[in-house]
Amino acid sequence: MIDSILADVLFSFYPLGMVKAPDLNTTICELLRDKAGDQPINLLEIGPTLVVEMGFSQEQIVNALFWLVSQKQIELMPHNQVRLLLVESKPSRVVHG
Repeated sequence: MIDSILADVLFSFYPLGMVKAPDLNTTICELLRDKAGDQPINLLEIGPTLVVEMGFSQEQIVNALFWLVSQKQIELMPHNQVRLLLVESKPSRVVHG
C-alpha cells in the first residue's frame, strides 16, 4: 500500500502529456503479451514503441524492466530478450447483485 502511494507521489511530477511510470510497468507487460505471449521476444521489438511513440526514456524503461523482474512478472534473457512470465487475461469484473 505504501509502495503504491509512494510511487504515485514520485511519478506525479512527470511533464504533462507523459505517461506516469507506474503505467510503464503495465504497458510493458501488455506489449509483451500482445506481441509474444509467453515466448521470448527481443527488446528491440518493443523499445521503439516505448521510446518514440510513448515518450518514455531509456532510464525509465530499464528501471521498469528491473522492477518487473523483481516482481517475477518478466524474465530477462540472453541476447537482449525478455519473456513475460504471467500471461493471463485481465480479470473480468463480476458484479454480485
